[in-house]
Amino acid sequence: MDVQGAKKALPWLEKANASYVALVDKNGKLGSQFDFNYVPLTMLFNESGRLVRAPRYFDGRDPKQYQAVSDWLSRGNSALTKEAPKLPFKVSGFETPEAELRFQLAALLLNQGAKEKALAQLRQALEKSPGNFIILKQIWAIEHPERFYDGKVDFDWQRQQLQEMAEKDGN
Repeated sequence: MDVQGAKKALPWLEKANASYVALVDKNGKLGSQFDFNYVPLTMLFNESGRLVRAPRYFDGRDPKQYQAVSDWLSRGNSALTKEAPKLPFKVSGFETPEAELRFQLAALLLNQGAKEKALAQLRQALEKSPGNFIILKQIWAIEHPERFYDGKVDFDWQRQQLQEMAEKDGN
């Protein structure tokens, strides 16, 4: 998910020599449909489009996680397929419909080159859905692209920002 669109994700796919289909959701529909509000995460679908691994954090540097996904990709028959959730999915990735609409409006504004207006919409979306890490990361990525798109994602910086926010809120 990236409100700025696929052009921002493409360099990461190229760097990883990705040989799979990757979809980039710039409107936040996946978070709403699959009930998540954070990134990064991975979802796996089989050839029929059936979800075989629900959204969850995935770190390809972790040998166990990497091996589990590799096994599934090569055999299509691992523990991952046993984790498939039952449909229908709960739709609640955004805490309010207004938050989701503002997120989508931000995507449209960014597409038109209206960065400041898009940031204003994202900030208002975050007010309506304060626990939504996707919205927060989109704001950070627009304001600090060097922390997200120049070489590697700066997770240490993100943790520091979260810590500072918690301290400011008294948590």
